[in-house]
Amino acid sequence: MNSREFDVFVVNMARSRDRLERMSALLEDTGLSFERFEAVDGSVEDVSKCYDSAKQLSSGYRDLSRAELGCYLSHVRLWEKAAERSSGFVVVLEDDIDIEGGIAQLLEGVAGLQCSWDLIRLAGLGEVPYVRLGHLDQNHELVALMRGSTGTQGYCISPDGARKLLAKALPITMPVDVYIDYDWISGIQTLAIMPYPVQENREISSTISGQRVASSSSHQQAGISMGMKYKMMRWLRKRRIAILKTARYPILFIWALVLRGRVGLKF
Repeated sequence: MNSREFDVFVVNMARSRDRLERMSALLEDTGLSFERFEAVDGSVEDVSKCYDSAKQLSSGYRDLSRAELGCYLSHVRLWEKAAERSSGFVVVLEDDIDIEGGIAQLLEGVAGLQCSWDLIRLAGLGEVPYVRLGHLDQNHELVALMRGSTGTQGYCISPDGARKLLAKALPITMPVDVYIDYDWISGIQTLAIMPYPVQENREISSTISGQRVASSSSHQQAGISMGMKYKMMRWLRKRRIAILKTARYPILFIWALVLRGRVGLKF
């Protein structure tokens, strides 16, 4: 049923056939066809060459696990696929989610938008302020996010948005959802569908969360002085980001009001 304007990809590891079968059943119920996208398995593939651990730690971020690096590179390869398109967009879905039955109609509504956009969130793990842009259907609105809402469970990415993300994506210096949220790095403009039509299924064990590297362990071999330096850099980073987010609110709010008149939706 899905339009030629977009293609749906499910990110899935070869060893997670049960997840693929579950996603196949879910998407069949929605009327959406999809293509399986081979996820990067960080425990098998060499992901270290794309990772700048020293820069990450000096910036106050904890070290990333191989699973997190694999997740990051999986999304990068999907952005490369999206960037090759001349029109339309790509829908990225992870394989540990639940999906609303009416998502196909929402995506058709996205395909009919009269404005250009970079990324539209279909899922998010945090509540953030936003500006309403118009109704996609009776129960869902298109909104402009005033800051990132974390997570990569589901989103739409345009060719231009993919190119912007790719320009600053490597080397890896932070988790992929943080990179997407810090839109001032890539310059992407982030919208979302509210309420989110895609949700994380918390009953499915994550292939990432259990393998995260604890912040303290990143510096155990580097000595106390390095640990203190990391804590100071982390505190400074959080303060800097908080100030930056607050300063951007007026700019994003004005951008959202301008965009409201261009989307072609009833408000």
